Amino acid sequence: AAEKLAEQAAAEQAAAKETAAANLSKALAGDDLSTLEVAINEAWLQWLDTQEAEEDLSRRVVAAEEAAAELAIAERAVAEKAAAANLNNAMSGEDQLALWTAIGEAKALAIDTKAAEEEFVRRDLAVKKAAAEKVSAEGGADGAEYSSNKGKGKFKGPPPPAKGKGSPLPQRKVPMLPKRLGVPAKGQGLQLQQGRRRSKGAGKQGKSKCTTAEAVPKQARSPPPAPQWSPAMGLKRVQEAFQVNCSSAVDAQAFLEGLRNGLACIADRWEDGSMQAVLADTAANATRTFQHASVDVGLTNVGAMCDFVSAVAAVIAEGRST
Repeated sequence: AAEKLAEQAAAEQAAAKETAAANLSKALAGDDLSTLEVAINEAWLQWLDTQEAEEDLSRRVVAAEEAAAELAIAERAVAEKAAAANLNNAMSGEDQLALWTAIGEAKALAIDTKAAEEEFVRRDLAVKKAAAEKVSAEGGADGAEYSSNKGKGKFKGPPPPAKGKGSPLPQRKVPMLPKRLGVPAKGQGLQLQQGRRRSKGAGKQGKSKCTTAEAVPKQARSPPPAPQWSPAMGLKRVQEAFQVNCSSAVDAQAFLEGLRNGLACIADRWEDGSMQAVLADTAANATRTFQHASVDVGLTNVGAMCDFVSAVAAVIAEGRST
């Protein structure tokens, strides 16, 4: 029985060696580096000679790394060429947003953008200067028109015939008011009383019931309506921010999924009470660490920060439940 078991084990080992050798030969004939590495490990476990296969694997790995490096260099060269072309087109155009985007893309590829940035600043100053001159010109024209029309009527020619009785007044002359009691002299103008009129003998106490006009309270101006917001608008702003600042596109599906997972995690931590415990421990650790600090590190605002985080987390949890 022992001899049979030994023979069976020897046969199985011989079959495993043949299989490992066949797999190694097949992997050497192929181009998959991971398959070749696995075949070498299996052959080594079966006590097969794998020195040549390992050397071949090392040569292939080096060649693959060199090819990857060359490909990366070629891709970068293409990207640099495209970014430089976009930058030149943007500088020759008039779109400031396109120029700013092209500058960001060129900076990401370490392209010199000093001239483009100076051009962007020059255009921005020119736009602001033109706007200021336009406003100043409009204001000067309005002032000149007001000065030219000041004291003049809108129509030329003799005055219209009088409809009342008596002889008409000479042109460009003002009738003299008769001197009456309470009427000021010439050149002083008429003094009109505004607000509350006090009766005789009332003094400054204002007990008289005779009033000409009551003070009308000013109505508070309502604030302008808030701009309408939607998830699509928020996603668009995020995409624009990434495009301008990072010169990279945002995967909308992945971004929304990550945002949804993050909000769900916040709601879970708030509902199971772990977030409240973490906030309390954080506030206690901050107080214990910085309570004897010689400068103000914002320790007095820790409570307000914890309240703000708690309020936001509570709203997120409530929004999910509803």
